[in-house]
Parts: sequence; C-alpha cells; structure tokens
Amino acid sequence: ADEMIKRAELVKKLGGKCIMVDIITSGFSAVQYLRKQNLGLIIHGHRAGHSAFTKKKDWGISMLVIAKLARLAGIDELHTGTVVGKMEGTKEEVITTNNFLKSKFGKLKPVLPVASGGLHPGLVPDLLRILGKDLIVNFGGGLHGHPKGSVWGAKAAYQAIEAATNNISLEKFAKNHRELDIALKHWKK
Repeated sequence: ADEMIKRAELVKKLGGKCIMVDIITSGFSAVQYLRKQNLGLIIHGHRAGHSAFTKKKDWGISMLVIAKLARLAGIDELHTGTVVGKMEGTKEEVITTNNFLKSKFGKLKPVLPVASGGLHPGLVPDLLRILGKDLIVNFGGGLHGHPKGSVWGAKAAYQAIEAATNNISLEKFAKNHRELDIALKHWKK
C-alpha cells in the first residue's frame, strides 16, 4: 500500500487526474486506504481477476457484490462489462451492476460504470442502446488498432459516439468522416 500511495502521489505531482487500481489484486482495504489519502484523484477501479469469483454461477460471488464492495471502498468508476465486447458479464448482470453503481446507496456518491474490453467504433450503437449514455466507453485495441494509428482511432471512436448519440447510422456518418469509415471497414473483417 505504501508503494501504491507513492505512485499515486507521483501521478498527482506530474499533473495526472486519475489513477487505476486493480481492486481485486490490491484488495478493498488498500483501495479504502488510498481513498483516505484525499489526493484529489479519480480512482478508476479495474476488476482484473474477478472471474475467479464470478465466472461459475454455482459458486463464488457475483459482480454486483464486487461492485458494492468497491463502492464502499471509495472508487469513482468501475469496469462493469460491455455486453457487446469481450468483458465477462451477461446483459442482465451488466445492467444490474451499472444501475446499482448509479443509484442511491446510503450517503455514498454514485460510481460511473466503465464499458471496456474488445470495443471498437462499430460496436458503439449497440453498446449505447443496451447500456445507455451514462457511462465511460473505454477503447484499447479498438482505438490503437486503427490502420492509420492511434490519433485516427481516437477520432473514429469519437465520431462513432457522436453519430450514435445523435441517432445517425455509423455508415451514413462515415461518408463524411474518413477515420470512422476506415475503422468500420477494418473491424468488419
């Protein structure tokens, strides 16, 4: 935990606004300890390793329980699943977890759900239709894997979100947005 605090302080010193913590591997008491330092940083909760508890339905604990513990520990945002991407979780589980994170829970502030894992611009309309617009859409390979590079990938991701939030088909929007057009062709393979 001491090393975690040193790294968080370095992020703040260098002008960072957010830190990511693997909540399962570090443990909820470490997350709570980090929160109590009041560093003024967003704590982004990653759930690496959760499937050891959540994958089997006949034993273990659900992602909803992990989300409740993470929220109690003090995170600001949490990876919850994508439904259309590769991150673990059924549509019902992800929606239930997301709704819990945004709901009233004693005196605790809401937590922003994060959809991440296997996402690319072509999946954005279905993602937003299923999970709504009140979430973070996190692209990794679906941004950096753009044939023209990361800058083009970022533009394509933004264009996909812009189109979907304005109820414009991606294909129509891509006619005037080259970055999105190339991305759609690339991930359609």
